[in-house]
Amino acid sequence: MKLPLFLVAMLSCMLAHAQVNPKDGYIITNSLDTIYGTIDFRTNEVNARQCSFRANGETEFKTYMPGEIEGYRFTGNGKFYVTRKFEDTGYFFAEYMVKGMISLYRYQDKYKNMYYIENEDGKVIKYEVKENWDDYNADSVLAAAQRVYSEVSLSEHARNDIKTGMMNEKDLINIVEDYHYDLCTSGDECIVFQYDDESDKTKLHFTFNAGGGYCLWNYDMLRTSYGPMGLAYTPLDVDNGAFFGAGIGLDIEAGRKIKNQIVQVALNYAYRKVVGTDVYWLGGEREGWIHSLSLAAGPLYRFGNPDKPMFTARFGWMPSFFWCKNECEVQNDGTVRYYTDSEMNICGFYAGVGYEIPIDKHALTFNIDCRSCMNFKVFYIAGTVGFRL
Repeated sequence: MKLPLFLVAMLSCMLAHAQVNPKDGYIITNSLDTIYGTIDFRTNEVNARQCSFRANGETEFKTYMPGEIEGYRFTGNGKFYVTRKFEDTGYFFAEYMVKGMISLYRYQDKYKNMYYIENEDGKVIKYEVKENWDDYNADSVLAAAQRVYSEVSLSEHARNDIKTGMMNEKDLINIVEDYHYDLCTSGDECIVFQYDDESDKTKLHFTFNAGGGYCLWNYDMLRTSYGPMGLAYTPLDVDNGAFFGAGIGLDIEAGRKIKNQIVQVALNYAYRKVVGTDVYWLGGEREGWIHSLSLAAGPLYRFGNPDKPMFTARFGWMPSFFWCKNECEVQNDGTVRYYTDSEMNICGFYAGVGYEIPIDKHALTFNIDCRSCMNFKVFYIAGTVGFRL
């Protein structure tokens, strides 16, 4: 029980000390001054409620609520939020989808996306897209489409874009864009801002690692095993020893949901040489190779500024597939015996700490992990060096 309690303590510590998800950006004050600095880049739902901002030269973040500033914008991905208050809402940070002759805003909460189309006179109509389409009926969907039609009726292409069934975000953006292209006659750039859907996509990074460590065998696992027709097999007293391995994986950026978190999935291969002694009869030594293929999955937390070297901590589940070659066999009860080639599936977990050094948009990683195979009663102390693309 000690190790699971250690994992719980590690998780609590990481959550308590997790940092923000900092990205370059600026705020626009109510007096329309622009202040550059760093903004906490969170989910669209959180971004609509608040803006956590640290001005250049400052050390602390300050949280602004809708109405306390005119808006804010990320310079890296272009996401742009402004304070708005429509007839059916209180103040919130509305995200620009399109800004121009008419503007399209998005407001997102846990259950739905609400879109607002605002014309040059300030008239606003809304269009709601819920996660569960069962909440809609044909009449309400048609009525919403008619409201959009009335707003863009001067544009032939925009009218043709309208669907009588449920429309999604991309449909609404196309309608507003086509309205601009048809009606913009001033010679100026009518679309001042246009949303980039890449800004909301989850970033994925391929990873590679290699290393080794020490394998610790629990001698309590030694038992007598019996085969068919009462034929006794010989358990082996397996020594602790070094192992080597390598792996490939995928790191999924999750900092917008849980601060400074990455979700890791990796496929790891390891092998070690077994020198076993017959403990009941024959009295000789037997040799073989134990191989493992493990699928590790779990969170990694980073502590510090992502633009600088950071300490990390991680843990997760690690189901494994083990097999032996030459003169050893592994049993489900943990026995290693001299018999023939064999294979087995086991469950396990891992936990460890590390250090990563950013290199441009990549990172060099160092980790020390404890990997446990529960029903196999084996612990690996593993050290790895890796690279995140």
